Amino acid sequence: MARLICNNIQMRKRWWPYVLAAIVIVVVMGAIIAVKMRPIVQQKLISVIGDNFNSDITFTGLSVVPGPTIYASLDNVVLKMRDRPGYPPLVKARSVRVQVRLLDIFKVPVHIASVRLVGMEIHVPPRKEKQKDAAPASADTKPKKTLPQFVIDQINADGSTLEMIPRKEGKVPLEFDLEHLHIYHLGSSEAGDYYADLTNPKPEGRIVAHGNFGPWDREEPGDTPVDGKYTFSNANMASIHGLGGTLSSTGQYSGRLDTINVSGKTDVPNFELTIAHNPVHLETQFSAIVDGTTGDTYLQDVEAVLISSKLKVTGQIVGIQAAHGHAIDVNAQSEGARVQDLIRVAVPGKQTLLTGNVTLKTKIYIPPGKEDILDKLSLDGIFGISGAHFTQEKVQSKVDTLSKKGSGHPDDVDFGDVLSDLRGNFRMRNGVMHFSQLSFDVPGAAVNLDGTYAMRSGQMDFHGTLRMEAKLSQTTKGIKSALLKPFDSFFSKKGAGTQLPIKITGTRDNPQFGLDFGNKKDKSDKPSK
Repeated sequence: MARLICNNIQMRKRWWPYVLAAIVIVVVMGAIIAVKMRPIVQQKLISVIGDNFNSDITFTGLSVVPGPTIYASLDNVVLKMRDRPGYPPLVKARSVRVQVRLLDIFKVPVHIASVRLVGMEIHVPPRKEKQKDAAPASADTKPKKTLPQFVIDQINADGSTLEMIPRKEGKVPLEFDLEHLHIYHLGSSEAGDYYADLTNPKPEGRIVAHGNFGPWDREEPGDTPVDGKYTFSNANMASIHGLGGTLSSTGQYSGRLDTINVSGKTDVPNFELTIAHNPVHLETQFSAIVDGTTGDTYLQDVEAVLISSKLKVTGQIVGIQAAHGHAIDVNAQSEGARVQDLIRVAVPGKQTLLTGNVTLKTKIYIPPGKEDILDKLSLDGIFGISGAHFTQEKVQSKVDTLSKKGSGHPDDVDFGDVLSDLRGNFRMRNGVMHFSQLSFDVPGAAVNLDGTYAMRSGQMDFHGTLRMEAKLSQTTKGIKSALLKPFDSFFSKKGAGTQLPIKITGTRDNPQFGLDFGNKKDKSDKPSK
């Protein structure tokens, strides 16, 4: 037994130098292969990436781990487009990790298993301006160089940023912070599938998009095709001062990076203006064209449903560089909407002041800025309300009395509730509605007013005239009628039985109606149309 152990020890002493030598040889060969592979990998990177992206590529710290699968890493990678001087690099990344099978490097197309980019920034430049005096290509022009072909199975670029540089000077670039970005099967001549997850800044919410991207257009990156579907969830409308509610949206899009056609729908079950704090259901269906370089959105066809009232909207949402934001500039119109739906959104209280059907046309402008939306909202338009009925009994009672007196039946107990017609022009600035040529018609009487209504306080200040079919003495009975008879001719003007100056003041909760004989307000003080 002792001899056997000794023999075993002697054998190990003979063989261990050979094992150690073999290990050293493998290490040395690996180092040699790594050294040999480094220029090959570098040349392939420059050829495949540089040529396909029309860019000069620079990097530091290239390292290669050889084997059946090669692992390469690069630091401080910069791709600068060759024909876009003066613009930021097309791509910057703190580090890039590449995994490729050895035999796939020499295939056509080059097949890359995976690429991981850390700290990537993408800056897509605007389209090149066409040279007016450029000479046409000659018939013997040499064919374009055949580009190296490649396919990447998977790209991981979480935490990247994307900036679309606008064509026009003065426009704000469109920027995206991509929390998650994964692209699959992207090739130099074929589109890849992608998944992106990002946070929208205003209204703040989460966007998830997936679809097809590419192939990359090396000459005009903005022409790179893109299409897909998106979901926008849990968007907090309160991030826009003056609004409230939670928005969700789904839709689809197609086009190029710099021009995208979008269609979809939005749903806000609890939309509100904070001035009123009356949450209502707001839904929209829309189609639009989006300038991918600025985020400017051109609304082609939008149908909004507020509670049960439909509105049509067209217009644009465009960037304002000086204000570092986007301005909303749209036109809205409605035929047969319920006025109580519109009032409920804008006026505090659970009971709406008025019911009826409204026809509305208005121009809406909301500039960028941090102010409350009510303070910066501008409206200019016209409206008409048919079959209006006031929900406050004391107000409707005054309307009924006005109609009875105007018709010459002041004591008619069977007159019933009167439906009114209203129409006029309106203009809103700094939270105050200015009305001009405001007319209010009931059977037997018509009121014409100009004035203002403060959205926050509800303060009213209207002045105008009341015209009635009945003469002044016919608006009452008994001794009062006899006493007023001598004044009938004095107050009868322009074919009306009676014309009186009137005013409506007070607040929306406590309106005050009265004669206005002392009003000498100059017409120049009236709001413009």
